[in-house]
Amino acid sequence: MDLQARERELAARADRVRRAGQQLADRVAELRGRAEVSGVAVEVSPSGDITRLTIAPRAMKEWSADRLAATIVRCQLAARANIRRQVDDVVMKSDPGFVQHWREMRGIDDSEPQPKETMSEAEVQAADDAYFEYRNRNGWSAPEPPATR
Repeated sequence: MDLQARERELAARADRVRRAGQQLADRVAELRGRAEVSGVAVEVSPSGDITRLTIAPRAMKEWSADRLAATIVRCQLAARANIRRQVDDVVMKSDPGFVQHWREMRGIDDSEPQPKETMSEAEVQAADDAYFEYRNRNGWSAPEPPATR
């Protein structure tokens, strides 16, 4: 094969990779991670930034500032876990070259078990209730409660 033909072949391949990369970036940009905990709903972008926050009036009226803040943080963390799974799913179904680089970048090893699904709303509510019960019983300056999960 002559040099010009090889250059055309490589240029065509690079163009295909650029188009596939742009399509992947466009699909990922459309994704939103969501989570709701006890009337607090958070939506995040693929970068994890909050794009929407909804707080039930009951939470605004009845909860302490600390409880509301802790619930928002917990909800945002769950939404970020949700968006990470969505991005992983989209990338893993894309071009095999991207998949391999993604695996390396994320440190994904096929021999490791996949991360556990996020908690259900009932599990989150139970953990939230247990946390606040612990804090109310032991005081807010007490050491962190033992992990239950």
